[in-house]
Amino acid sequence: MKNTVPSKIPSKGGPSPRSDAWKFAAAGVIVACPAGYFLRNAGKEKEASVKELQTQALRERTKEKREELQMERARLEETAGRQLSIGTSLMLLSVGAALAIGLLGMGVRARRAVLALAPFMLISAVYSVYEAGIVSMVVSSLAGVALIYYATGEPDRRHDVEFREFRRYPVRRELMRELTPGYLSLSVRELSLQVETQKLLRQVDAMPTALARILPRIGEGQPFGFLQLKRDLAYVAFVEANDVSDTHYVSVVMALEEPAPSFVARPLPVVDGVRVPNNGIRFTDDPEFTAEYLVQPEGSADVRAVRALLAPVVRDELRTLPSAWLHVSGNVMALTVYGRFNNDLVDHLVDVADVLFAELGAAGGPSLLEPDDALVVGDEVVVKRKKKKRKAAKPEGPEASAGA
Repeated sequence: MKNTVPSKIPSKGGPSPRSDAWKFAAAGVIVACPAGYFLRNAGKEKEASVKELQTQALRERTKEKREELQMERARLEETAGRQLSIGTSLMLLSVGAALAIGLLGMGVRARRAVLALAPFMLISAVYSVYEAGIVSMVVSSLAGVALIYYATGEPDRRHDVEFREFRRYPVRRELMRELTPGYLSLSVRELSLQVETQKLLRQVDAMPTALARILPRIGEGQPFGFLQLKRDLAYVAFVEANDVSDTHYVSVVMALEEPAPSFVARPLPVVDGVRVPNNGIRFTDDPEFTAEYLVQPEGSADVRAVRALLAPVVRDELRTLPSAWLHVSGNVMALTVYGRFNNDLVDHLVDVADVLFAELGAAGGPSLLEPDDALVVGDEVVVKRKKKKRKAAKPEGPEASAGA
């Protein structure tokens, strides 16, 4: 059975980004469409008044009266042009927003669905120039730039903050081990910022190919960064949503000691507040785990081998983090949580991964809680190197002879 990652996994902390986008788009349609309709009608009424003033000015015999009517006509014509351009633009953008809502419902990400506004913005820009003059291009241009920036904008800054903070994982581990709860007046995160000598996890450009091959099975997305826990054995992969997937995720990817059958163990889905029937591998000796986790073998995976790999200690540890997914394929396993990067949650993820790696990991499963570290000086990472002892220089000349 092929593993598929749902395109929308609600986070524990609140509604998903897609549901928020849908609400904003719907609110825009509700407000903009009637407002545009009334503004456009008001502009049409003023446009009719402009024609009447033009006719009246042509009938006037006195110059002063004609000039007065012409000035009034010009003011009214300017107001009518603005109302017509704004009203029409709002109605056009409402159509674009309604189309964007439809795209969101079809699973398109908000940053891509918003591009449905582009053709309507172009039409409204041309119409505004015709009705309100070239000055309207200032507003149209700024709106176009904003649309392009949003659709192709910068990565989420919150992810960058959480990623940088998680790199201080070795320091936080030391603080948690050395300081008692009664002593702490600040959080571990705040204390780690005050430590002079910082140890950061090593950031790498990419994971070893043997480990990276499991990422597409976990979910599509744009890699945000990779941090090394154990060289060639264990890494933390931060992946952002992209055009293909709207789901962020963090995964601890680990090498296995021996090849294992391919399967995925995931939280049993909940529909309308009730867990769906478990049609995966059942553990009769562990009803609590069976009630919470759906274990699905892939292809011709041996069910008995899957059960053996999910030993009691592994099952118990998975239950401490009910949102975690476990993917296993060949010599690689990955423990994953979906949703926005959350530093505290990733700390817990590594704690759980450490237990799984100790049971199943390659090279005897060394502790992930003592990662390969690096010394930080300012903003630069300097790899620690052993200093070579200098050989004593041999004396030369008369002194050397005397010594002999």
